[in-house]
Amino acid sequence: MSALPAAIHALAGIALGALAGCAGRGVAPDAPRVAQGLAIAPYAAHRECLVATEGDRIDFTFDSSEPVRFGLSYREGGAAVFPIEQDATRAHAGVLAVLLTREYCLSWEAGTAGAIVDYRVRLRASGQ
Repeated sequence: MSALPAAIHALAGIALGALAGCAGRGVAPDAPRVAQGLAIAPYAAHRECLVATEGDRIDFTFDSSEPVRFGLSYREGGAAVFPIEQDATRAHAGVLAVLLTREYCLSWEAGTAGAIVDYRVRLRASGQ
């Protein structure tokens, strides 16, 4: 095998790997991200992030076996902005109307007992 076909084969492999790495990121519009029985260790956190554009809606619901700190946030400069935040809650549901195109993250932080969380997140593209 000459050096040129080997280099082309290597580049193709890198490109396919990059595409595969992007495929699992975020939540596609109208495709729900669902977790059932997600165990969060004591004092640990779990995040689910997605990119939403102005006019989209983020629909979410969750239930937890133990109280958790829940937040839906985005970054603005060096700060985290929390349009939705709940302390010591076992359940919450809502819809966030997206005003700014950003990456948004939903987070669940467990307390001393840890928690088992079920959640569903759906990104609704504007106009849906």
